[in-house]
Amino acid sequence: MKKAETTDIEKWVPIKNMIAQYDRARVEVRQGFELLSKAKSRMKVFGQYRDRIFPDRISDFDLGNYVVLQCYEVMKKGAWEGVIEKSQIRSLMSEVSNKKLSEQLNNVKELPEVTVENIQALLDNLHKNIPNLLIETLRESFEFLRPHYSKHKTNTEFEVGEKVIKQSIFDMHSYGNRLGYYRESEIRSLDNAFHLLDGKGPVRYPGDLLTVIREALSNSLQECDTDYFHLKWYKNGNCHIKFKRMDLVQELNKRAGGDRIKPVN
Repeated sequence: MKKAETTDIEKWVPIKNMIAQYDRARVEVRQGFELLSKAKSRMKVFGQYRDRIFPDRISDFDLGNYVVLQCYEVMKKGAWEGVIEKSQIRSLMSEVSNKKLSEQLNNVKELPEVTVENIQALLDNLHKNIPNLLIETLRESFEFLRPHYSKHKTNTEFEVGEKVIKQSIFDMHSYGNRLGYYRESEIRSLDNAFHLLDGKGPVRYPGDLLTVIREALSNSLQECDTDYFHLKWYKNGNCHIKFKRMDLVQELNKRAGGDRIKPVN
């Protein structure tokens, strides 16, 4: 009787085949994750944080071609970001151009495929445009330094002098002081402009001005120095910027200020 029952079950429920499929599925799941792990490792060539391969959480319902295409988009964005990062072109770009570039990278569907030809074309184009990028960065810093109107007599409208007073650069509080939320990009661009004018290339951590300012703030100081600047800030949030290299200031005025912005009589 028991044998008949067992045979009956196997007739309607193919146990051996089911177990075989289950065992095979386990093997394939492991192989799948091993392959995904290898894919993630391969993407590290574009940078430490450019190895993301999934758009978000995935579930059993995502096991189809659609999620594969989504993964491809995530990987393409990471690859292009890695290429841009390794080219260090952002350090030569103004904040405005950096924002435009970020917007382009976020529009993944419009990004070209990652090929040798497309990467070479991008790098060639960026290389040709470096002089324009430098001028754009210098002009952005000049506009940050010069007042369009100001009550501070140390500031001049058409050229930068030995000292500049900038308002509302710092947020000074009893619980801690910090740079204003929107000011970091301006400070970074200013520091970068002077490094480029000095022929030293883009700024490098940890000698960059932003890091020096943060260290001073963390030590409850209200002033700091780099090779190019002496900064002192006050409780009203104003910052006094004194320049140590007037030759670079004169070069900045020559390239980005002066006759370029003076009104025609």
